[in-house]
Amino acid sequence: MNLRDAPIQRKLTLAIMLTSTVVLLLAATVSIVHEVITFRQSLAENSQTIARITAAQSSGAVDYENELDCRKILFKLSGEPLILQAALYGRHGKMLARYPASTGAGSFPAVPMASEYLIEHGAVNIFWPVRQDGRIVGAFYLKWDLSPAHARVRWDVAVLALMLIGSMLVALAIAHVLQRRIS
Repeated sequence: MNLRDAPIQRKLTLAIMLTSTVVLLLAATVSIVHEVITFRQSLAENSQTIARITAAQSSGAVDYENELDCRKILFKLSGEPLILQAALYGRHGKMLARYPASTGAGSFPAVPMASEYLIEHGAVNIFWPVRQDGRIVGAFYLKWDLSPAHARVRWDVAVLALMLIGSMLVALAIAHVLQRRIS
C-alpha cells in the first residue's frame, strides 16, 4: 500500500514510531560511545598505574639484574586476575623475569619496545621504562586481558536493545491510545 493513500491514523503511527525510534537510537548510540570512551580511559589509567608502580618498585632489581628480586616483584601481580603476562627486561633487552613463570619465554616480546600502549588480540600491551636515578635501566612489559571489557560492552548493548524495544512498544501503545482520542 502506498503511504500517500494510507489512512491518517497509520501515517500518525508511522511518524510517531519513526521519530521515537530515531531519538532512542541516537540516545543509545551516544550512551554506548560514552561508555566505551570512559571505560578505555579508565583501563588505560589503571593499567598504566600498575605499570608505573611496578617499574618504580623494580628499578633497583633491574639495575643490578637481580633476577630473584625481579621474580618476587612480578609474583605480586598475581593478585590482579586481568594481568595475563608481565616481564622485566634489563638494560640490554635481556628478560630478567616473567609472570607467570610457567609461561614460556617465547610467548613474551623478545625485545622490549619504547614506552607503548597497544591494544591487539583482545589485550592491552604496555611497555614502560624502568628508571633508576633518572636513567633508563630496563623495561617493564604488561599484558592486560580485555575479555571482561568486551563482555561489559556486549551486556550494555543487550540492555540498551531491550530498552529500545520496550520503549518502542510503549510509544506504540501511547500512540494508539492518543490516536483513538484524536480521531
